[in-house]
Amino acid sequence: MGGGAILARVAFGPRAAILLGAVGALAALWVAQRATLYPRVYLGRPMAFLGLLLSLVSVNESLGAVGYNVLWRRSFQVNGVFAVYTDPTAGWRVEHPTRWVTVNELADQSITLSFKPSMLSQSMIFSVTRKPGDGKTDVRDWADRFLFRLPKSDRTLILERRPFRYPDGRDAFELIYEDPIQTLPLRHRIVFVNQGNDLFMLSVAATPGHLDRLGEEAERFLLSLRAPSAIS
Repeated sequence: MGGGAILARVAFGPRAAILLGAVGALAALWVAQRATLYPRVYLGRPMAFLGLLLSLVSVNESLGAVGYNVLWRRSFQVNGVFAVYTDPTAGWRVEHPTRWVTVNELADQSITLSFKPSMLSQSMIFSVTRKPGDGKTDVRDWADRFLFRLPKSDRTLILERRPFRYPDGRDAFELIYEDPIQTLPLRHRIVFVNQGNDLFMLSVAATPGHLDRLGEEAERFLLSLRAPSAIS
């Protein structure tokens, strides 16, 4: 059962390992107790104690992983609850973690809204940028232009470039990149999508480890852009 708890940790995560490890520890204690009473019948006392040890190690490690994840999500104010931001003029909307603050920036005819934890942190930012377009330029071309103008080093990593269908059927393009030589190396995941005559870039930027933990929240934000006509 101790080995089973370790396999459960790898395959199903720490919560499954805690459950199986606890069951394994109880089973190992029962076998050890029975082996003490009936030594000729139960010859597995050493193996029972080994199973108990493995179960306790697995439970301890899994409890630490669960506790760290809870503290991490609490520190960065991520609780699975989302709020809806609606643009006051154009009426489009996006969803973001409800406890995060919103920062509005205007530059070069582009409007950028950033959503991030209210604590001072540059290691985790969701943002949406609206740029004027012609309504005809393909999103792949927008992504290529962005990548061409992006300040890069010889160590900039382009991790993924792919077209896909947005949930409402529009053409979209995803770009994932990171630059390891930055002072704070961030992984950027950007979705390009046209809406009317405007281009929207929805971006999630976080350290690679944080982005892995933000998978569900990042996916929900990146796919949440809705036109006014789609808002019921």
